[in-house]
Amino acid sequence: MRAAVVSPLLSPVSLPLWIGCALMAAGCASKSVLPVIIPNQRPTVEFTSAPIGADPNTPYFYAYRVFWSGNDPDGRVDHFEYAIDPHGGDTTWVKTKRSEELIFFSATQPDSARGPVRTASQFHILVLKAVDNAGAESPRKTRAFYSYTVAPTVEILNPRPSGLLRAQVVPSVTIHWQGHDPDGQHTERPVYYRFHLFSLDDPASTFVLSDPDSLRRREAATGFADWDSTGPDSMLATYTNLTPGSQHVFVVVAFDEAGAYSPVFSLDENMLQMSVGLAGVLGPLIHIFNEIVDFTYDSGGYTADQLRWIRIEAAAGQDLRFNWDATPSSGANIASYRWAVDLVDLTDSKPRVDEDRDYRRWSRPSPLTTSCTLSGLSLGPHFLYVEARDNNGIASLGVVQFTFVTLTLERELLIVDDTRLEPDKPLASGCMDQYKSVWPSATELDTFLYARGHVPWRCTHEPAAGLSTDPGVFAGYPFDTLGTRLGLEVPTNGVKLSQLARYRNVVWLVDRAGSSYSDISGPFPITALRYMSSPGRSSTLGGYVRAGGRVWLCGGGAASAATDPFNRTRNDSPAGRVYSSFEGELGIGRIMFDGAHWRSAFTVSSAGVVFRRSPRAEQIAGRPWTHLDPWTGTELHSPDYRRLPDEMRWRDPAVDPMPPTRNSRQTTLYYRSGFATEYLFESNFVEEDVDPDPQVEHLQSVLDTLMDANSFVLRRSPAPVMTWYHGHEANRFLFSGFAPWDFHRDDCIALTDFVLQDLWGFVRKPIDRGLVPASSSRPGAAPRVMTPAQRSVSAPSSRRE
Repeated sequence: MRAAVVSPLLSPVSLPLWIGCALMAAGCASKSVLPVIIPNQRPTVEFTSAPIGADPNTPYFYAYRVFWSGNDPDGRVDHFEYAIDPHGGDTTWVKTKRSEELIFFSATQPDSARGPVRTASQFHILVLKAVDNAGAESPRKTRAFYSYTVAPTVEILNPRPSGLLRAQVVPSVTIHWQGHDPDGQHTERPVYYRFHLFSLDDPASTFVLSDPDSLRRREAATGFADWDSTGPDSMLATYTNLTPGSQHVFVVVAFDEAGAYSPVFSLDENMLQMSVGLAGVLGPLIHIFNEIVDFTYDSGGYTADQLRWIRIEAAAGQDLRFNWDATPSSGANIASYRWAVDLVDLTDSKPRVDEDRDYRRWSRPSPLTTSCTLSGLSLGPHFLYVEARDNNGIASLGVVQFTFVTLTLERELLIVDDTRLEPDKPLASGCMDQYKSVWPSATELDTFLYARGHVPWRCTHEPAAGLSTDPGVFAGYPFDTLGTRLGLEVPTNGVKLSQLARYRNVVWLVDRAGSSYSDISGPFPITALRYMSSPGRSSTLGGYVRAGGRVWLCGGGAASAATDPFNRTRNDSPAGRVYSSFEGELGIGRIMFDGAHWRSAFTVSSAGVVFRRSPRAEQIAGRPWTHLDPWTGTELHSPDYRRLPDEMRWRDPAVDPMPPTRNSRQTTLYYRSGFATEYLFESNFVEEDVDPDPQVEHLQSVLDTLMDANSFVLRRSPAPVMTWYHGHEANRFLFSGFAPWDFHRDDCIALTDFVLQDLWGFVRKPIDRGLVPASSSRPGAAPRVMTPAQRSVSAPSSRRE
């Protein structure tokens, strides 16, 4: 048998047919057999999933996953090719071996401008063919349809555009914007932007303001050909050397993956009208802040005039840190900061010998220099100079006059009465008019807390005479008092750091109503705490805490007074105002953040709330903690929180008779059922490393919850309402979000004794304060001194009895 010879002219497909013929011929050697050649058959292709109509009312999404299948009867399909909108010899065919593709179709024609969502659409023809292994092409399959896309949006952020006002910019301006593509497949940002600056001084551009859409139509017709372009990550444009006094309109347009552009041309969104001014009057606004002050200048400028000084007091012997930033003029950027202390010549720019310690020369200019820490400065006044310079070379100057005060701490306790309770109204008889507000009035509280006791009442109502006063709640303690209701133009001057610096411990009282007053003068002037806690003011209480003074802040309005000046109403609720670190209402330089360490969110309420000793306090009493006291260097041990009152009980007529300053018709003003409450409603754990060894980390909670507020009307129940911070950032700072004097007198006394004795280490002189019997004894509590229920109360006089 002769071997078969394969002709090189045969295709691989015809090879099996030829071999079969050859085998048949092998048995007849005498015959000559020629191969039979069969032509290659074309493959076929079909869409299995693709747009099926060309109805403009039912367009298809611009990114469409198309499926197809191919077949070759005498071989195999090698690949597929498709084209979008073929146009003769210039058609671009896409080659693929896949049977599906996510194909992007352009959609560049803006649809109707009606409705909040703007779309664009366009007509397309999709052509598909299969190619087999011999290069044969299938008949072409086509689909005609409309594609659509949600058009991108773009908004100018800085300077903010306005259809009413022209932004005042400097000759060198940087414009920032942001874009969004809601239906982008690879990214939700536009794929590129085009922008252009039109001169309003050119008569040909004046129509831009009167008819912005005509500008869109004109520029879209040319494909925005003369406009500048930038990619998705560069959302800014900078123009330099603009002529002062010139007028311009800047326009930016966003483009998405489908080729659609943002079709809305608006003077409030993507069109910025600008007026170029002189840079010298538009310097940066400097913001300087620390634990004592938070001040922002209301204008730029470069002057050391006393009217621009920020005056603060700080404790001597401690490092003093300042932080700053600045807001440039519209369209400008901050190029650098520098600072100096006690600089004699502001124009002297000689470099420092020691960048860290040579305070009396300007620091090296840098955009990253946004703080300084000062140490080793002498007592008395000093000046910090902070310079902020923008990219136009225009600078502003901030000046802080800070005075170091020595903490003598020669006295034990100061009680700052920062309440705004009802004042006395003298009558011609020499007595006082009847009180109209809830108990206590200013004098009633003064007597309740501080009275010497055993002094006959004067000018009482029921009975009119024959009673003597009891010693006040603080009787037996070595205290001084300081009232802030002084009518000063600068209320902080009534509570200077130099005054607080004489005392180791300070109790600061602010009532709920007083926390909201904001007038400087009048019968109910702003509290000192609210004034000093307002933006741009210096907080002497913050300076005292930073220096190591101990504070008990309470009264039902203290947290509000210290934080409300920074309140943002958008997160408030009908039930009360909310103060949150997320909204920036709680932060560095605010006493509730730095001292109380309430750093999550708190709110205020006035309702029927029950205040009980916290279960957390019970747990600590069962498993006490110990750590090094960073303020004394000795061991600090957790107190026995079981010595706290079980509950701050509401006043009861059976044991709390009406005070003689009131008459029997005023019972609702004395027996209260609603109480001002400032409480945490979000988790607020505070942990610190309490091991002094830098090589050892021992994290421990340093914020204890002493009392909880309980009520179904609160956002959280039980909610922490009284806490004690004992870490390294403040020296045993105590906060109570209620007024202790609103409850049983003996519970108020018990709470006061716990703070002063168990937390601060006071020893009280054995003065009988006339405690009444408790309704139930507390575990581990010492027996109380029993006195008759009818007890004497302090006289309604501005002079303490």
